[in-house]
Amino acid sequence: MAVRLFMYALAALTVAAGLAASGGAAPGRDAVRLGVCDWTIGKTGDPAALDLAAKLGLDGVQVSLVPKGDSLALAEPELERAYLMAAERSGLAIASFAVGELNNVPLKSDPRAERWLAKAIEVARAMNVRVILVPFFGKGDLRNDGPGEDAVVAALRRLAPAAEKAGVVLALESYLSAAENLAILERVGSAAVRVYYDVGNSQAVGHPVVEEIR
Repeated sequence: MAVRLFMYALAALTVAAGLAASGGAAPGRDAVRLGVCDWTIGKTGDPAALDLAAKLGLDGVQVSLVPKGDSLALAEPELERAYLMAAERSGLAIASFAVGELNNVPLKSDPRAERWLAKAIEVARAMNVRVILVPFFGKGDLRNDGPGEDAVVAALRRLAPAAEKAGVVLALESYLSAAENLAILERVGSAAVRVYYDVGNSQAVGHPVVEEIR
């Protein structure tokens, strides 16, 4: 089986694959394009993140999907229009989405998390964004949590068909090892579920990064 990993060079940088998939500006076919997470520049869930990123000379923004009850703020047409206008105005791509609140409302234990991700897939499809970061830190940490992993696998199996149909990737980011991540991918069995591999995360918990990439 081919290893399905998205390389995540730095926590502040979004993957070039996400930029390409969402139709961002292309300085050259083989050029590496750099984006920023909106929270890194103090613009979480704010369309102004695209304007600021443009001033910083970047190519795209990973946009936070901010929960609003059982839905997401970006599910509202007015905010969606504001983001699309900001992308057009700045010339930048919405490289990917992220649901950071899953670190406090874990997919492994809180039904709201799955509802948010289901809505995130709808929003991504409507806005032609192809990658959604699904984080597992804080309360959502999966290390040494077999039952938690089982619950996450079950949720991802339920979400995967909608993601496949929408052409959207649910990209997992965690402190798990490459082998543990691959085991989850095998169990879910969908090309719509992949991994954001962050070398910073892996180094922080002692995983051998070079070996893991291979």
